[in-house]
Amino acid sequence: MRAVVLVLVALLVAGCASTSTYDAPTVRVDATDLDLPTTPACVRGSQACIDAVVAQMQERYTTLAAACDHRAAFALMYLRVTEGVKQPSSSRFADQRYLRRLDALFAGYYFRAFDAYQDGRPTAPAWRIAFDAARHGRTTGIGDMLLGMNAHISNDLPFAALAAGVSPKTRTDFDAVNDLLGDVQEPMIREESRLLDPSVANSTLPYLGVRRGEIANVIAGWRSEAWQNARRLAEAPPGAARERVAARIRAAAGERAQVIQALASNRLLGGDPSKRDAFCLARR
Repeated sequence: MRAVVLVLVALLVAGCASTSTYDAPTVRVDATDLDLPTTPACVRGSQACIDAVVAQMQERYTTLAAACDHRAAFALMYLRVTEGVKQPSSSRFADQRYLRRLDALFAGYYFRAFDAYQDGRPTAPAWRIAFDAARHGRTTGIGDMLLGMNAHISNDLPFAALAAGVSPKTRTDFDAVNDLLGDVQEPMIREESRLLDPSVANSTLPYLGVRRGEIANVIAGWRSEAWQNARRLAEAPPGAARERVAARIRAAAGERAQVIQALASNRLLGGDPSKRDAFCLARR
């Protein structure tokens, strides 16, 4: 993996020259003073919890999209998936309270990373790369989506899953989210292409497993890896041993972010962030 990263970082250095001085539209998003995962509704895993999570995501996405901020690409995708958890088919999940609790814990990592970055506070490497790429227009729309997904799934999900509970019973519902991803993928990709970046629906990145905008299989693979990492965290004794596992998880997510940024760079793929911005502004 490290050898691949070094090669791709070299590509990135060469490939991002055209966007090194470009600043994408950026807007400040109001942070919430309420830590949703700690609210009584989310501790219980009630419907009110997932309603509040979706409302917070909607507020953030609306602000980003109105400004054509490149972070909107991931925010829209995450919103549509979470809406699917909010209103699942009656037979999809055996324990909806567990899914709501997990979803709140998971979303909390995204909200905190987002707020920390815009306040100039430290963030995990995977998030820093994702937010920097969006801020400077370094990648295409699909690149922004993949960088956000990697940071949230590879970097955050193991810790959220550990907090929600790691067991064979919870694994069933955890995996059922993959089917939901398959359901929302097509309309979500069309929406991304219609509103934010027309290239998303036709994006193909063979090394990353993306073909014509289809990303559900990529996400499913990363989620399975996140579950295994959650198990490693659970099996490691609290303290130094667990922190070593945590450090490896964050480092691997950061390395993957470098690969994604290199392969989805505008220079490498011939993208033009200014045209993407003009497209979005004409449709907002």
